[in-house]
Amino acid sequence: MKILLDPGHGGRDPGAVGVPVAVGGDGIAAASGLQEKDVTLQVARLAAASLREHGYTVLLTRDADVDVPLHARTGLALAEQVDAMVSIHANAGGGSGCEVWYQAGDDASRAFASALEKGIADQDLVPSRGLKAGSAATRTNWYTFSDLAHDALLELAFLDHEQDALQLAQHPERFAQGIVAGVCAYLPLQAAVHAQCAAEKQQIVAQRDDMLAAMYGELMSDRTDLAYAIRIANGARDPGDLGGMTRAARLRLLNETWAGKI
Repeated sequence: MKILLDPGHGGRDPGAVGVPVAVGGDGIAAASGLQEKDVTLQVARLAAASLREHGYTVLLTRDADVDVPLHARTGLALAEQVDAMVSIHANAGGGSGCEVWYQAGDDASRAFASALEKGIADQDLVPSRGLKAGSAATRTNWYTFSDLAHDALLELAFLDHEQDALQLAQHPERFAQGIVAGVCAYLPLQAAVHAQCAAEKQQIVAQRDDMLAAMYGELMSDRTDLAYAIRIANGARDPGDLGGMTRAARLRLLNETWAGKI
């Protein structure tokens, strides 16, 4: 099960900027006011870590304070064929509470949004403003909504509302757990299926290692003139290495390169 978390804004685009708050410990401190881009990234990272612990595969549209074009965010979702996309934002402009947007006329999007709304509402941090239908007619057909079956856009709370901002600053992990609860409730992993996938992955990794050893073993051996010539051309000073790297080190590098592709 593959989930894409989309922390809104980033880089030169701070998003909404809220009232000043001062928080110690693990909270988000912002004497000049919380910036939406910081809040969304913090919550997304926490939610991603927790979902991975539950066994989900999780991608982030950004994992740093960088600019990411809107089309690239949905493009990643479609390219990776994710099972769900959760776009994370914070509100401003007067008001209080969390609201969750779904694609008007899309029952799957609405059901997923409902699960996320319940997950956050159960954290009892801010009032729930319920579900909102996004459509082109009301100019709320957000970039999040695409050909995906399960997509939703969260407005966690209002940054320009003092109590909302304080909750976001003090408890980003609880907002994250609300997201996790919603995902787990609507797209549950079956333990048996997950165990089978883990076993199959181990078999693939073993096959990969055998293949790499077969492909590169002769090249990194000292049994052929060709292999030795290639090693010398790559700067090797010893017949037991290639390009200054030992056989074992090169295999480790190849394994690490492959690790993220399985």
